[in-house]
Amino acid sequence: VGVVVPTDKELPFADIKNVLEVSEASAIIFDKKFGAKLAENKDELPENLIMICMDNGFDGAVSYDKLLEKGRELLDGGDTRYLDADVNPFKMSILLFTSGTTGMSKAVMLSQANVCADITSIMGVVKINPGERIFSMLPIHHTYEMSAGILAPMMYGATICINDSIKHITKNLKKYRPTVMALVPLFLEQFEKKIRSSIEKQGKEKTFKNGVRLSRVLMKAKIDVRNKIF
Repeated sequence: VGVVVPTDKELPFADIKNVLEVSEASAIIFDKKFGAKLAENKDELPENLIMICMDNGFDGAVSYDKLLEKGRELLDGGDTRYLDADVNPFKMSILLFTSGTTGMSKAVMLSQANVCADITSIMGVVKINPGERIFSMLPIHHTYEMSAGILAPMMYGATICINDSIKHITKNLKKYRPTVMALVPLFLEQFEKKIRSSIEKQGKEKTFKNGVRLSRVLMKAKIDVRNKIF
């Protein structure tokens, strides 16, 4: 059973190289766009590193589709090594690198039991109803997003809508019409700025302020009509 090393694809190559070397990674999975960064620095990559590209036709890399095809062939041929693998929930299965705000990133070891405990704790304080649509917009290499934004909602029976780019947030919000989002303050601040800018352009500042006053009064009486007002 292998160990996964989630990595920010936007990191400079020097940091990517450090992650590969410290983790002693045997393979790297990427798409064609990220592959260009690897191709530019191929002489600095660790020896015998297996290159696996999610897209077909990348020179020097194994196609992810072909790997899946090979796996199916092995299963159909009676090879059950994967199905019969002995999984130890307390053994390191994730090597997570921190953001490195005080220097180079530091590696943190996590087991499957660690992740499951995290999800169980989340489900003890956060209530998500089956059928909710969760909008996942934070980087999925972050443990917070993977646990709170994807795995825990899946345990509740929610649908996960993955945002493909920061540039497409508005378009995807309209497309998916999510009911729940897990965010950081920066995103909320940006949303508020755009909303207030739109209100000013439409000349509806007074209407908005009246709506705020009305909703606050009603909230004191435990009447929540904010969705209708706004």
